[in-house]
Amino acid sequence: MAASSFSAPAQAVKGVAKMLAHRCQAVVGFLFALIVILVLHTTVVFGPSWSTNDIDNGKKDDAAKNDEERRDQLGQTVKNDANDKMQEDLIGQELDGDVKHGAPGKPICDLSDPRYDICDITGDARAISANRTVLYVPLVEQRGTDGPEWAIKDQSRKNLGDIIEVNVNTLSAAQSLVAPECTSRHAVPAAVFAMNVIIGNPWHDLSNVLIPLFITTRAYDGEVQFLVTELQPWFVDKYRLILTNLH
Repeated sequence: MAASSFSAPAQAVKGVAKMLAHRCQAVVGFLFALIVILVLHTTVVFGPSWSTNDIDNGKKDDAAKNDEERRDQLGQTVKNDANDKMQEDLIGQELDGDVKHGAPGKPICDLSDPRYDICDITGDARAISANRTVLYVPLVEQRGTDGPEWAIKDQSRKNLGDIIEVNVNTLSAAQSLVAPECTSRHAVPAAVFAMNVIIGNPWHDLSNVLIPLFITTRAYDGEVQFLVTELQPWFVDKYRLILTNLH
């Protein structure tokens, strides 16, 4: 009976110790969980707030930088437009000054080359085949009291003889009013050249007529009329293919 009485309190002590151990574990677990919750709460609440501020500041910096670049580009565009406008105004003033003051234009004919003569007319040119004359009628504001005249040899070698000259006349203001009217009109350039003198063999045919004609008219890419003086039908028949491809 004595032994049985002693063992009962011992079991009670063990039960109490076991219960306290469980309670300690529960308290420790609760504290650990509380610490974890606090850490997570701090990360969620404060962490994104700092990141958002950083991102917002970065966006503001990028926006300011982009605005500055756009202002620079706009300023450069306005500056370029102003320069272009100023240049156009200066060119317009120069052109107006030339017209108002009657600045002399480029001479129509150039006789300075020792081998050939050449004339270049842009505008109202009227060819009169009967007397081998080409009349140039200037614009109203470019007409003067008199007009220059030239007599040229319409052949690639002007030192050769037996070439009848072609007269090129710039009409004055008074002459322009009574200039003969055209019987036919062409909107393409015309090339006046002679088809005579030293021709009859392939060398002279090419060097004196065909090659110079090609050099003169190739820039027009076939959009050109031929006005021939001293026409030789046999020459046309012989080189018809070449002449056809030149105009």
